[in-house]
Amino acid sequence: MAAGPVKAARERGRLVDVIGVDLSGKMLDVFQQRYPGTQVFCGDFVEYVPPTLPKENEADDEEELSKVQSVVFNACFANLYDPAAHLQHACDVLSEGGTVVISHPLGSACTEKLHARDARMVPHALPAEAALRRMARHLPLRVDAWRDRDGLYLAALTRVRHALLRDFVCAYGAVGRGFGRGGKKLGVPTANLQPDGDGPLRQGLADLPTGVYIGWALVEEDGAGAGSSSAQRPVKAVVNVGFSPTFEERNPEKIIEAHLIGRDPATSGDFYGAPMRLLLAGFLRPERRFAGFPQLVAAIRKDVADAAAALDTEPYRALAEHAFFALPGGAALPAWRRVPSDGEAGDDAPAQ
Repeated sequence: MAAGPVKAARERGRLVDVIGVDLSGKMLDVFQQRYPGTQVFCGDFVEYVPPTLPKENEADDEEELSKVQSVVFNACFANLYDPAAHLQHACDVLSEGGTVVISHPLGSACTEKLHARDARMVPHALPAEAALRRMARHLPLRVDAWRDRDGLYLAALTRVRHALLRDFVCAYGAVGRGFGRGGKKLGVPTANLQPDGDGPLRQGLADLPTGVYIGWALVEEDGAGAGSSSAQRPVKAVVNVGFSPTFEERNPEKIIEAHLIGRDPATSGDFYGAPMRLLLAGFLRPERRFAGFPQLVAAIRKDVADAAAALDTEPYRALAEHAFFALPGGAALPAWRRVPSDGEAGDDAPAQ
């Protein structure tokens, strides 16, 4: 955080808690002299851990209490040796809806001259809009604004929940019976992919990080395979991968369970034993243990709502037409396959 944004916030009468981060102790001394009451951290931003605020009531989420609302890289982004790592850390410390600002009061032309003069001090030029979108493509960031004119460089990005996977996961198998928790205990019915012994599905699942994913699902009911005129189209899905740590008895093995958004087994019937295709396209959040079922149910409902909204945007929306859903089923279709997301449908569109 640099002096310019602090001054602007205070001139607008906004009450803000500001933490200046810099490798130079002298720069931070000047910062605090100019803006008394601010805090500082002397070190690399990727090492910075925000303090956790005290709870005001029991419903407060401790994880959110350790987040910040804004990260501003002012006149320093071109000096970072690994700008992608700094953007990733900004995502880690930002609350949902928080803002990343990249600014330079002299514009990119200034950094280009400095880079040409001494690439050790200024290892990069400021990213053009297309380059910034590529940098943010697989991060939970949405590029909202970018300008570089009249001697001012300014980019604004918003922290969103979903991040496009670098490799889509295409999973195929029979729907099996789970632990009877999703529909009965939580009111969110799920379709579990049946483990295949020590086959590709189990092996692939072992390497997949636990957490909540978003994507598309297609259930081949009544023998109607993909490509059949009677086959259902893919539906939106929010998918949990993990061990269900909030329950007293954790799953004995990692599972993959999909909630098919808009499909209610009470009215459409279950589909145990039917082949199901899952395409995991984005990551929502890590798996975590909640204090109780009310908190878990609230989180799941938010996951479902956020997944439904994200899948209406590109590049996720176009993936309902992915070639995976048109391939012949049966033994010829791999149970687990990773597909690089770059170059796939919707690649030209920024992740929203």
